[in-house]
Amino acid sequence: MKSMTGYGAAEGAVGQGRLFIEIRAVNHRYSEIFLKIPPKLNVIDPKLRKEIQAVIQRGKTEVFIKECAPVAPVPKATVNIALARVYARCLHDLERALGAKPKDLLDMVDLRELIRLEEEPVRYERYWQHIRGICAKALAQLERMRVTEGRHIELDQRRRLKHLEQLNQAVRKRSAANAKTTLAAANVGGSGGATENGRSGSAAINRSDITEELVRFESHCTQYRQFLASREPVGRQLDFLLQEMHREVNTMASKAGDAAIAQAVVTMKSELEKLREQAQNIE
Repeated sequence: MKSMTGYGAAEGAVGQGRLFIEIRAVNHRYSEIFLKIPPKLNVIDPKLRKEIQAVIQRGKTEVFIKECAPVAPVPKATVNIALARVYARCLHDLERALGAKPKDLLDMVDLRELIRLEEEPVRYERYWQHIRGICAKALAQLERMRVTEGRHIELDQRRRLKHLEQLNQAVRKRSAANAKTTLAAANVGGSGGATENGRSGSAAINRSDITEELVRFESHCTQYRQFLASREPVGRQLDFLLQEMHREVNTMASKAGDAAIAQAVVTMKSELEKLREQAQNIE
């Protein structure tokens, strides 16, 4: 069992620079991946998503990539000398015409017009294996956190499930005792009325009988334990099962008509709600 919450980060050499990759995962009903990466790395977007989906099957995942040092070679800068001379002559003419020295050339001219940056074409796909290795380290760190938290959740879930099974058995015993008491009370009476009273007693027992709900709840607990032992993502299955368990205890409370059973059901609902809250964070 894994939690959907985790964090991982790693840094490594890529090309002529270094990349830092950070991955954050939080709980979510579905699987969503958000990439915040330099535009130049958009070409590896599909490959990154595939790597993450192979590890994280459910939850909201955010991936941040930052260049600590430029991966591509530093751009080459060339100066447009001819254009600079044209600007210089213009400034000289202004000085002669106005009789005042204008501002410095660099203060009046946009450098982007004089300096051209030439970037060598880079195929970032060629660096994929390096990037993949850094991503794998970040995912491994995230997985360790998810497994550790998942282990704690599982232990608590097993403890609460055991409590629910104990409560279910207590309700079963109380329900059986109530049925005997109801039938005995119905059979008390004079001769000739015993049969009628016996029938009314049986009808009362049938109306308040919760054996079916108790058996189903016990079966759900067994299934729940099996899901907890699974190595596959089980969050959705647990969520559905908890809804069914909640439905059974509600029916118990409405049919039994017994204060002790009603009190036990309140406790069962409380435990089920805690299980449900935890299941929201299980992958």
